[in-house]
Amino acid sequence: MESSTAPSWLLLPGHLCTDALWAGVRSQLVAEGREVTTADLCSDASVEAMARRASVSLRAPTVLVGFSMGGLVALAIHALVPDLVAGMVLISSNARAHLPERNAARIAQEQVARTGGFARIVASDLVPSYFASGHPDLALLRRSAIEMASELGPEVFVRQSEAIRTRPDSRAALASVRCPCLIVGGGQDPLSPPEWQQELAAGIPASELAM
Repeated sequence: MESSTAPSWLLLPGHLCTDALWAGVRSQLVAEGREVTTADLCSDASVEAMARRASVSLRAPTVLVGFSMGGLVALAIHALVPDLVAGMVLISSNARAHLPERNAARIAQEQVARTGGFARIVASDLVPSYFASGHPDLALLRRSAIEMASELGPEVFVRQSEAIRTRPDSRAALASVRCPCLIVGGGQDPLSPPEWQQELAAGIPASELAM
């Protein structure tokens, strides 16, 4: 069992991801004696509000593990309570504002989701863009993504989509991050391409990039 002084771990899921995303990570951390919780990123419609809600639960230095949207929230938590962040793992994330050319499509998806088309958006628009086409477990990954999205539903989709669409550009604040950070990215990630991961690693002083 790890010492009681070891940091806790806070898991921050991506868009339309449930705690099932972290099943393997959680079991490994628990086996190592870590205290692990998953943040609620389903109740708010801005990255800042998500970060405020999550930061309230922090009582001691904590390692933040953020996937995609969760990485945006991790950076926002660090901006709020830097002394309570012992380290960060940012997976397939970035520090940029939402790309303007993606706004119209995202707003249209939100409207369709509000009017009964959520399942179609997930199956035809979202999930096909999540994974590299040649992945050996592509069918399983797509099925898991659809199951998580279906569990969360259209209202969560709209709130999270709005949070992603209205997020601020936080690149200027990267230099102020003093905790160690591991940046993890995929070489074929269409949503958070390698250059965005390299940008994070270049901007955060005590960072390591794993591609």
